[in-house]
Formats: sequence, structure tokens, C-alpha cells
Amino acid sequence: MSELQAKPPKDPFLRFLGGCALVAGGVLLLVMIAAIAIGWRLTRDVAPGRPVEAFLSGDETRYWCLDLKADDPGIAAFVQNVQRASEEMREETLEHSPLRLLPFRPRGNRIDELLPIKLELAQSDEGWVGRATFSKQIFRIRAAVKLIRFVIGRDPAAPAGPDGIPFASFGDKRTGKRVAMTMVGNRLLVASAPSRLSKALATDRADGAAVDPKVAALHTSIRQDGEDGWAFAPGPSVASFDVTDGDALRFRVVTVQDAAMTADEARALAHRWIPLVEDDAIELDSGTPSRRPDGMWLVEGRIVKLSERVRRVLLHATERDASGSPSATPTPPSPPRP
Repeated sequence: MSELQAKPPKDPFLRFLGGCALVAGGVLLLVMIAAIAIGWRLTRDVAPGRPVEAFLSGDETRYWCLDLKADDPGIAAFVQNVQRASEEMREETLEHSPLRLLPFRPRGNRIDELLPIKLELAQSDEGWVGRATFSKQIFRIRAAVKLIRFVIGRDPAAPAGPDGIPFASFGDKRTGKRVAMTMVGNRLLVASAPSRLSKALATDRADGAAVDPKVAALHTSIRQDGEDGWAFAPGPSVASFDVTDGDALRFRVVTVQDAAMTADEARALAHRWIPLVEDDAIELDSGTPSRRPDGMWLVEGRIVKLSERVRRVLLHATERDASGSPSATPTPPSPPRP
């Protein structure tokens, strides 16, 4: 006798769970696809294959360049000192806060994760422009710049620069000016105005054509072993900087001056190239200033306790911004209420 045995019916609950699993899997797949698409748009280069911008326009009144490498002993010691001071400040801040009970503490700002990095700042009568050339964390920084532009930095008056490069722009209500920012390739550029940023992004100038040809020879003559930065100004005047492992900044400046240079003038000259520290923090070497055989004046010296002084400057700037820095133009009084 052959009888077909009826299949037992499936449990409705299991069928419900299977449907939920399929729906959850589909939603998860859509989320992953959306995340990949958004991440690709945030991290892609806005102008792939574009030549490096000329940056210098030829009208600069002063220019600084810092080339910070992780394997430099002075830079490594400076980063460790700054990081240790930052951790101490964080611990002091959390000492009287409920956050001290958390089992995990934040890692803080890891400056060493960005090294090597090249920082440039150019100043002119039209304003200033800065450029940071990254070797690490490029995708993260590129995504952060695009998110900033999307959230708070969209400017209908200056939406894009050369080659359609989008700008992020931030206004200053007191001065009416707008600071512009963008990222091309591995380079982050910030300027005092969108017009100045567009000028820095130009690629039709030959590399170095905007620099006085005397600058290169003067830079070579004063370049320090292990140099971490240099600067120049029209005249020309050239400076060389080196961060030593003793937490000090060695500087060497050469400039043109017909009259004899005094020690106070030499200290003022060094302070113009290192404006972030106090004037009395500059220690001149013995025999400085001295006149070179070519008739130019040479100024040499150092700044001790560099990390502490930089931290103090940053703290002062943070406190000033938090309290509202005074403006050169007084704020007009509020009109009376109707």
C-alpha cells in the first residue's frame, strides 16, 4: 500500500523570523551600499590629476614654510612634550567632572598621527593664505572638509573656484569678511577671502617664478643641519628654523641693512619672524648681530621651552576666542526696543 505522507506544516513563528531576517539583511545591505556611496563621495578628490597649485603670487610680504617629519629628533621630542602637556590639562579638567568616572578616557589629539606634514603660510596686502600638505589621514581630512562645507560652509556668493573646485566659506559678522577653505588632492588650503584662495589655486605660474632669485642662494647660505622650516620676505630677508631635541627652537636670520644693527634691532628682527612668542623669550647668541662678508647682517639665537610657550599661546588664543576677542571697530549699541 502506497500512501503519500503529508508534509508537516511549517511553524508560523519560524516563518515570521525568517521573513524578519530577510528584511533585516536587505536593510543592512542597503545601508552598506549607501555608506559606501557616501564615503566614496566624501573621500574622492574634487579635481583628480590637477597640477599642484603655484600658491605664491609674487605679492607676498612674508612667507613661512614648516616641513615637519616624524623621524626628526627635535620634532619627535616637541610632539611628546605637547602631547604630555595636553594629557595633563585633560586630567586636570576631568578631575572635578563626572566624566572622571568613565572607564575609558579619550585619546586626545594625536599630532604624531599626522606627521609628516608640510605647513605653509603666505601674507600679502590682500590677506593671507595657508596650505597644509598631508601624507597621512588624507581621506579623513577630505571627508571632514566636505562635511564642514555641507553643514556650515556653503557660500552662494563664492560656491567654487578655478576648475570648479568647491569652496567652504565662513563669514565674520564684525568685519564682513569671509574665510575660504578647500582641499585638492592631499593639500588643504585656507585663505582670508575666496578671491585670495582662487589666486593661490592658479596653476599658470611657473614654480618659483614669484620668488626673488636671491632667496634660494641666501637660504642655502644659512640653512641649518636638520632644518625644520624657513621663511623669506622681500628685500630679501631669509630665516631658517630648527627644533632641537632640547625643546628649543634655533633660528638664523639674514637681512639687508645699511646702518649698524644693534642687539635690540636683532631681537626685533627675530621676533618679526617668530611672532607667537614674547619678545623677551628670544635669546641671542654671543656675537650677534654680525655682518657677513657680503654686507648682509646675520642674527642667530634660540627660544627655550618651546612646547611650553606654544601651549601658552594656544591657551591664550582659546580663552580669547571663548570670551570674545575685542574688535578694532566697536560694536554699535543695540537700538531701543519699540
